[in-house]
Amino acid sequence: MKPWALDPDQVIDLSGFCAFDIPPMKRRDLPWIFVGCPGCGGRHYNDEECSKLEVRPVSLRVANAWIDRHHRHHGPARGHKFSVCLMFAGEMVGAAVAGRPVGRHDDDGRSLEVTRMATDGIANGCSKLYGAIVRCAKAMGFWRVITFTLPEECGGSLRAVGFVCQGLTKGRRGWNRPGRPRRDAGPIGRKKRWVILLGEGPADE
Repeated sequence: MKPWALDPDQVIDLSGFCAFDIPPMKRRDLPWIFVGCPGCGGRHYNDEECSKLEVRPVSLRVANAWIDRHHRHHGPARGHKFSVCLMFAGEMVGAAVAGRPVGRHDDDGRSLEVTRMATDGIANGCSKLYGAIVRCAKAMGFWRVITFTLPEECGGSLRAVGFVCQGLTKGRRGWNRPGRPRRDAGPIGRKKRWVILLGEGPADE
C-alpha cells in the first residue's frame, strides 16, 4: 500500500463548496488548497512544493527503466556520471540522467549535460530534478551544466532553475546512409540549447 496521507483516487464533489462549476473528480485532479494534498495531507496549491516530494540518487539501470517507459522521444541513456529520481509519497514519479556532453566541442572535462529527463507530469517535478543536478554538479566542480530541448518545449522548468537559452542548434543529418542503414534513436532536427554557469571555465583558469 502506498503511503498516501489522503486517498488520491477518492472522488470528491465540490459543487456545494465553491462558486465554480466543478464536476465530481478524483482528489489528485482537484485543487489541493481545497481538498488536501494526497502526499502530505496539507492544503497547498498544486504547483507548490510538497513536503513528500524528494530527490534521491538512483542507479542508471533504474533511471533508464523509468525513462524507457515515460520519455516522449528518447530511449535509455548509454552511460552517466550520476542519475537521480523523484519520489512522491514513496512512489517514483520522475528520473533524470546527467553525463558527459554528447557534443565533442562541449566535452571539456568539466561540463555536465542532462541527457535524459522524464516525469509523470507532477507539478514542479522537472525543476526539482534540474535543481538537484545543478547543485550536485557545482559540488563536484563542474563549471557548467548544459541540456537540449525540442523547439516547441517552452523550458519553464529550466528557467526556474537559472538556465539560459542560447538559441537553436543547426540540427544534424542523422546516421542513416544508403550503404549503412541506421535508425536514429531520437529527434535529429534543431534543438534549443540551454546552459547554466556554475563558475569559471577551463579557458578562464
